[in-house]
Amino acid sequence: MMASKLVIVFHVYGFFQSISALVLYHNFVETARPSKFGGPWRFLTYINMNVQAALFTLCVLTDVAYIINAKSIGFKLLKLRDNLFSAVAFPCCLMVFTTFWALFLINRELVYPAILDKIIPVWMNHVMHTSILITVVELFCTKHLYPRRVYGITVSSLFGFAYLLWIIYIHSMTGDWIYPILAELRGLSFVAFIAVQIIFQDLLYVIGEVLNRASGEYVEEKERKTA
Repeated sequence: MMASKLVIVFHVYGFFQSISALVLYHNFVETARPSKFGGPWRFLTYINMNVQAALFTLCVLTDVAYIINAKSIGFKLLKLRDNLFSAVAFPCCLMVFTTFWALFLINRELVYPAILDKIIPVWMNHVMHTSILITVVELFCTKHLYPRRVYGITVSSLFGFAYLLWIIYIHSMTGDWIYPILAELRGLSFVAFIAVQIIFQDLLYVIGEVLNRASGEYVEEKERKTA
């Protein structure tokens, strides 16, 4: 079933917003601070921005496939879109938003030191950590087919573990933690913080699944079965 014109416009807007955010990041963030091991890929914020760009690219391509009546391609794109959204994009987006702003309000020095305001525009902070909520808006604009919960949570958890291993590797290579809060944690407190973050990410996956299920019937999947 082809998405409504309003949803298609939203997907196009999401695509251009995501690409623009990446361009702004490279112009106002990467050029404002010295290059370090891992580059911008050190930060979950930047990874999330790329996931968001990939998601809305798939959304637009899926819409185009339906517009030109290429159903076989459309169904494949739908599966990719829905798996990416459910297991990675939605939980990662909310993880970045809630964790960043919670720590920022408690003690910004633990996550985004005030000195950064002198080299990175304040509005850019919102591009990186607030405007990303467009991914959450997608949940309410488009019906998604979530995979089995065990599979979805497994993928979501593996994504989190992969990033954890990545930042530990960066620490082993440079001796520095990329987030100030990690430098303040030791032993069990470090383990507890990481465990809470991964559990929270899995909880966000379930929240997305429940909200998606409550929004109605997945029409495209019915069409797939009867095609």
